[in-house]
Amino acid sequence: MTTTVKKYPSLYLQSDWNLALREANGSAWVSCKLGDTSIRGSIKCFEDGTHEVSEEFCVTNIEQNPITITCPRNRCKADFLAPKQEYPRHHRGSVRTIDVSPGGNLAVSAGSDSTIRLWTTDNGAIRRELCGHHNDVTSCKFFPSGVVLLSASSDMQIKIWSTEDGSNPATFRGHTSTVTDTAIIGRGRNIISCGTDAAVKLWDCGRSNCLDTLLKADCPINACALDNDQAAVGLAHRGTATSEREIDTQGKIIALAMENNYMECLDVYSRSQICKLNASSAFNCCIINSGLTVIGGCQDGSLYLFDLRNPTAPLQVFCRSVYSITTLKSISKEDIFVGTGDGCCYKWNIAKAYTEEELISTIELSGSDCDPIYDIAIHENKVYNCCRDGRIRQYAIPL
Repeated sequence: MTTTVKKYPSLYLQSDWNLALREANGSAWVSCKLGDTSIRGSIKCFEDGTHEVSEEFCVTNIEQNPITITCPRNRCKADFLAPKQEYPRHHRGSVRTIDVSPGGNLAVSAGSDSTIRLWTTDNGAIRRELCGHHNDVTSCKFFPSGVVLLSASSDMQIKIWSTEDGSNPATFRGHTSTVTDTAIIGRGRNIISCGTDAAVKLWDCGRSNCLDTLLKADCPINACALDNDQAAVGLAHRGTATSEREIDTQGKIIALAMENNYMECLDVYSRSQICKLNASSAFNCCIINSGLTVIGGCQDGSLYLFDLRNPTAPLQVFCRSVYSITTLKSISKEDIFVGTGDGCCYKWNIAKAYTEEELISTIELSGSDCDPIYDIAIHENKVYNCCRDGRIRQYAIPL
């Protein structure tokens, strides 16, 4: 079966537009790309308060944040939002992973400097530095309690940390190469990990041991996503837990983004395959949205949407550019944030099947100058992303 990829236009604006347009006689470039065709222009602001915009574009709210840009020829509009806060010195190198506590008052970030930093979201003040990994930290997440952290690294280790005293009460060893991602089951008695060793492992947090290898694939596994809401419980298969230490795995489905162009969905409890979904290139990331829709971002820039109840063909495949999709984060049943390899970070409505007559509308989080966005975290109307340029950016999304 041939999959039709729907190509959408993408608007681009100079990354520091909010500074450039505030200068006397300042200017910023703007462009719109659809397939191989680009439209380029500029926005110029003058000392007398007037402005000039290239004829291919329309601009409103030019002195506000966000600024709104429309390209009538390609029927697209974007609200470009500049960061409310930037933290450029939290890490010495690229920042690979970020998460926000359930209460929203704390954030955790980590990256290529191998150090995990816990900081306050109101002013960015660093509360703790957690040292113990010996290489890039690939994942860090809060447990539902908000007082415990989970981290994974290319040093093949997974660690649990206390946010209260910075201690590391548990370390898990068993992967034979980089641990790429983790998932916390329920309240956190068990966790799941995956890695470039092609293994997916189920761990007992209380005893720091591996309960089972859920899957041994034939290629690296780049990311995983767990359905913790049990919305897809009707799809799960019956089985028997391998240990009394296995807690709350019934009805849980995990999606695995794989390097071999497949995304595999497993029933955690029975270890059985729910489905195996094919794409045009490697899956870099995935999310399970509302329990029934699984979404995967690919190396070639394609975004695949599948219905787990009928996974034989994708619901939709769309592509804005050839740059890889590096991270996905769900906001609601209809909206997700997408991070890409060329520094774009945008809000996309997955429920909207745009017709040729409709205006395609997005919210674009600006700031990165073509550096890949590695991770996104969301709490209420605040969105955080982290980037290869070593910066963490916080945005206030209009409600």
